Amino acid sequence: MTHPPFPPPTLWLAHKTVIRGHLIQLGSRLKKQKLASLVSLTKDLSKWETLNKLSPSDALTAQIKTIRTAIRQLLGEDAARSLAWSKRTYFEFANKSHTLLASKLRNQTRSKHITGARDGEGVLHTSPATVNKLFTSYFQTLYNHSPTHVSDAIPLGQSIDRFLSSAPLPRLSPAQRQALRHPPSEEEIAEVIKAFKPHKAPGPDGFSAFYYKTFTQTLSPHLHKFYLSLWEGAPAPADFLRSDIILIPKEGKDPSYPQNNRPISLLNVDYKIFTKILANRLNSFLASIIHPDQVGFIPGRHAFANTRRAVVLMERMTDTQLPSLLISLDAEKAFDRLEWPFLFRLLTTWGFPMSFISTLRSLYDSPTSAVITPGTVPTSFSVGNGTRQGCPLSPLLFALSLEPLLSAIRHSPHITGVTVGGGEYKVSAYADDVLLTLSHPSASIPPLLSLLRDFSAVSGYKVNLEKSVAMPFSLSASICQEIESSSGFRFTRSSLKYLGVWLTPDVNGLHSLNYEAMFKLLGEDLERWGREGVSWIGSINCIKMNLLPRLLYLFQALPIWVCPRSLRQLQSQIEGFVWAGGRRRVSKYVLYRPKERGGLGLPHLYKYFQAAQIAQFVMFHLPQHSQRWADLESDLFAPDLPQFYFWLPKEFRPLLRSTCTATLTSLRVWDSVRDKFHLCSCYSPLMPYLRNRAFVPGLSPSAFTAFENIDLQRIKHFRSPGGDWFSFSDLQSKGDLRTFDHFRFLQIRDFLSQHNISRAASQKLTFFESMCDSGRAPKALISTLYSHFSCEDVSWLTPGFIARWEADIGEELEGRSGKICGKILQKCLYVLR
Repeated sequence: MTHPPFPPPTLWLAHKTVIRGHLIQLGSRLKKQKLASLVSLTKDLSKWETLNKLSPSDALTAQIKTIRTAIRQLLGEDAARSLAWSKRTYFEFANKSHTLLASKLRNQTRSKHITGARDGEGVLHTSPATVNKLFTSYFQTLYNHSPTHVSDAIPLGQSIDRFLSSAPLPRLSPAQRQALRHPPSEEEIAEVIKAFKPHKAPGPDGFSAFYYKTFTQTLSPHLHKFYLSLWEGAPAPADFLRSDIILIPKEGKDPSYPQNNRPISLLNVDYKIFTKILANRLNSFLASIIHPDQVGFIPGRHAFANTRRAVVLMERMTDTQLPSLLISLDAEKAFDRLEWPFLFRLLTTWGFPMSFISTLRSLYDSPTSAVITPGTVPTSFSVGNGTRQGCPLSPLLFALSLEPLLSAIRHSPHITGVTVGGGEYKVSAYADDVLLTLSHPSASIPPLLSLLRDFSAVSGYKVNLEKSVAMPFSLSASICQEIESSSGFRFTRSSLKYLGVWLTPDVNGLHSLNYEAMFKLLGEDLERWGREGVSWIGSINCIKMNLLPRLLYLFQALPIWVCPRSLRQLQSQIEGFVWAGGRRRVSKYVLYRPKERGGLGLPHLYKYFQAAQIAQFVMFHLPQHSQRWADLESDLFAPDLPQFYFWLPKEFRPLLRSTCTATLTSLRVWDSVRDKFHLCSCYSPLMPYLRNRAFVPGLSPSAFTAFENIDLQRIKHFRSPGGDWFSFSDLQSKGDLRTFDHFRFLQIRDFLSQHNISRAASQKLTFFESMCDSGRAPKALISTLYSHFSCEDVSWLTPGFIARWEADIGEELEGRSGKICGKILQKCLYVLR
């Protein structure tokens, strides 16, 4: 008798059950064997001790000692194994950028374990069962805040459609729809599994990513069939949708209040593999359908885009004395409150294929969660709203769900923003951190509040007005008081915190509130770390993994000049920390030299500041309107453009009219590094001929519009790849050049025939020029620039030991050979103490 084949979901869940049972059986058998050996040895010991009491002898005493030694070894096996593992781990990772070193540096003043919970009346309970019950009750209410809002509710659907009709949204292209339509492939599954970190916490089923990485070839075919069944409409198994919620207390708040904890969902790895495949597909085109005002979790966009833009707009509002308001909205549990009926109707409006939406619905079909607290067995509850933090799809779905609100604000004629050039700047967002820049606030605030209420009613997004902060510009106290009483916003005139940085009305206040406070904090940290007994190699890694990221974020987020003297003082403190206040063990050349060049790679702070600023200059060359902050600064830089003006030698630059601190800071840094680090020659192939004092006719660019329209804007554009000059007929084949443009062409050719200009137009692009000319921002841009600055710094001499190596082998250690030697050297250094 043959049985019909089992459905793939049943087979997949059965496999997990069998494997789990097998592992339990294996552990139980080993435990029983060990216990049986212990019982046997104990009986033997009792027998020989009895005999030794009756008739003592040396042989019996020796036998007793042997048995006791065996018992001690058996009882100490686990402890010995743990001790050996600890010694090995500490020896291997104590000096590396690893969790061990990070834990040692962390200034943890309070435990993150939840030992109590307060009820609605503020009474503290410490019983484990009561604590879990209170937390479970809170999150059950949060994840089911609107039980009547279901997908088939007609009034709700009509309300959602009305709101979406007021917020113009682009639709997916046929190619984008097709990319989402086909089911997951085995190649995608293997690629995602390979990218997973092996030792992250598993979900409720207990299978970690290490299990999937170890048995990828065996599991992938069955996992593929399981995913295909979900794609074809099979319901997702309840076990597949389960999650455990762990709680991370918010900084500076009492964790006994449930609302002061951030819920993170521990999901099964097979669920995360599936959603990661969907997330990868979304990421491939998300930037094309999400407006540049929103930068959180969008590939190619960064948090600094919003902080830099905010600084520029605040400076503009101050300089023009425009009556305006900067508002930072505080969203209450934004990810957890998102309602699914709104999400699914929104995806339909975007034009997502039904196969994708149906698959997504199955992932949100009655999932369950349980809050994990110490000392008790958690109780599961159903989840009815929210995107689970810990799911790869969660941030992308939230970005999509927030876009209608931002679009409605942008297109509302009753809400006015700050206008610069041809653009109006009303709103920017990084995930749930929304920042508004509104002019005429008395007229703009009422429609804004109405829009927020309408959006909250259909999506679950709720703004906490009491925690939202507003900063007025050129507004009288009476108007501020009127807006504050009618809106509920909390007003401040001194500073406002957004994305981790303090924003001030006066750009000069940014340095004191951010950098000076950071320098003080870092100095205290260095002093505290010095008491931890970290080795000098470990100290260098402390700087790289803890101190540098904090400073680097400020370097990117704040487009202001940082005095080199301040950074040198901090650099001196860092060196003192590395050498523990004693003498140097290696020269500065070796200490700061990059690892691949035989150095120790201690970060040079000023070079990192320069690299961070130049990285943002690269982004001026990205396609127009892809970066809102770049559009804003370009409008303020008129009649010139930064991506052209910066490439001009100083003597060729027209009078600069911009007073924008951000752009002027970038220009100041650029002028200090372009020649020093050989980013370009004095006359670059990317130099423009328009708005160039060396080409007088080009100071009136309108006469050369026809050439600009066919992307002939730089001197290199008039030479062919073979090095020959293009003729006028060659250029006519590229676009619409009319006969009377021939005179302008002759003027350009005359300018290009000058010796220095002609040579510059034909020379090969440097690596940095190629990067800017490509129109793309490569990954690890700051690291790439810093590495180049470090290698091109002629003040950092070649270490003596490398010179001796070269003398011994009779050749220079350059290129690949030098990098291999550098890697070998680093492996040897980790054992130093």
